[in-house]
Amino acid sequence: MPNLKHIAILISALCISETSNAESFWGAPYRHSGYMFNGPWLTTKDAINAWWQSYQNVWHMPNCSFVREVYYPSDANNGQVYNLILGNGCGGGDGIFATKRDYLPEKNFGPAQMCASGGNPINALTGTKYQEAEDPISPSLRFRRYFNGSDVVAAGNMGKSWRHEYSYQLAYFKETISESAVLFRPNGLQMGFRTVGDQWIPDIGSKGSLTSQKDPAGNVIGLTYLDPESGNKERYSTDGNIQSITNNLSRALSFEYSDNSTPGSVAPSLGLLIKISDDLGHSISFTYNQDKNIAKATNDSGENINYGYDTTGNLIAVHYPDNTSMQYLYNEPSMVAVGTPNSLTGIIDRNGVRFASWTYDQLGRGLSSEHAGSAERVTLAYNADGSTTITNEYGKKAVYRYEVLQGKKLLTSLEGEPTPNCPASNSTFTYDTQGLLKTKTDAKGNLTTYDYNDRGLETSRTEASGTAQARTIATEWHPTLYLKTKVTEPDRITTYQYDAQGRQTGQTVTSR
Repeated sequence: MPNLKHIAILISALCISETSNAESFWGAPYRHSGYMFNGPWLTTKDAINAWWQSYQNVWHMPNCSFVREVYYPSDANNGQVYNLILGNGCGGGDGIFATKRDYLPEKNFGPAQMCASGGNPINALTGTKYQEAEDPISPSLRFRRYFNGSDVVAAGNMGKSWRHEYSYQLAYFKETISESAVLFRPNGLQMGFRTVGDQWIPDIGSKGSLTSQKDPAGNVIGLTYLDPESGNKERYSTDGNIQSITNNLSRALSFEYSDNSTPGSVAPSLGLLIKISDDLGHSISFTYNQDKNIAKATNDSGENINYGYDTTGNLIAVHYPDNTSMQYLYNEPSMVAVGTPNSLTGIIDRNGVRFASWTYDQLGRGLSSEHAGSAERVTLAYNADGSTTITNEYGKKAVYRYEVLQGKKLLTSLEGEPTPNCPASNSTFTYDTQGLLKTKTDAKGNLTTYDYNDRGLETSRTEASGTAQARTIATEWHPTLYLKTKVTEPDRITTYQYDAQGRQTGQTVTSR
């Protein structure tokens, strides 16, 4: 049998054509063609595993093997990304085919770009509903859940489209001359990395740094990701499971997974996260149902939060220790056009009151968002030119326009009334080739420019650029950690000192 850990996972899909000035992208979900189980599957690894297991179950030929041919997806080959060819006396094979889109949803999951959110909230550029909820269960371990209304959200063991605070995964594979990895973040975002020589290079829209740990023979035995926002170090095994998270204060989280000694009543299969522990002695343990969704979260005091699901795998109820419940509603006929089973249409709070509702169009894009009694009602209209018009509860309109860079949608202009969460109305934005903000022009014509280092960290920002009032702020960074070491402003210079673990030990401010 082939080593399926090394089968490429084309989650960051390929830009393949340009027609009418619009790029096309191929990605998840993936399907077989002409086989008994055609999918869909969220990754090519899942698609290949399902095909291979099905083939073995039907034909019972233990000596069979197969090789894969990588295809470049296009309209001409119906988006084929792999051709699977059987060998060792076994004939036939199969193909793996991607889905064509005008952007890559997985690069746009999580909170919307600043000012590109409408309502409670819906991403104005993609139409994707995004929701966060926190389940208080531990004094030191936060447990938050994240929902992205899309059919390509990587499984997080909390039902369709939901992931949780500790849904960290890494997909690693090695080809003949290169390596690739995809990081799956708790909020649904996926970030790709590829090697150039011995260095890991992030894809467009991906942040942070990735390094490999190798054995004496040069084989990769683990990977470490450094998060630029939190400063956390995340350590992964090559099978994709996160092993530990350590912050700048040397506080650490450790993770345990089900194995052959785990009772089936706790986890129905191997490799499921069953316990998270911190260095203060607190922990959260998980029990799963037969569909591999979390049925119960238990803290170290023995208190439980229970999770309920419907027959299609949607999370529909969260039951708390105080006997209150949060309920989630999906695909209500009056709220969708041609709905999908995981369209989140309403939430009933712990007091039994429906406090939030959403409606959707035939493509699953959010059309409206409101709270109880139609409070804070927002509507979205998707225009023929690709822009989106959002109308707030007072009838004020704002138009959002975007560009697509390597599958990620980036806000390029905002026309209309300012809102409390976005004062930057009538502004325009440009980006560099890495998707980093390059210029911002506000409603009064004031220009702000930005420069970055090769790690994507801002090194210079000039406000009122090109005028006598121009003001530049220069930033220097630690060579390996995501920490500022020096900030130079027109009237002062601030320097920062750190110890070897990245903990700040001093700060000096000097007037200019």
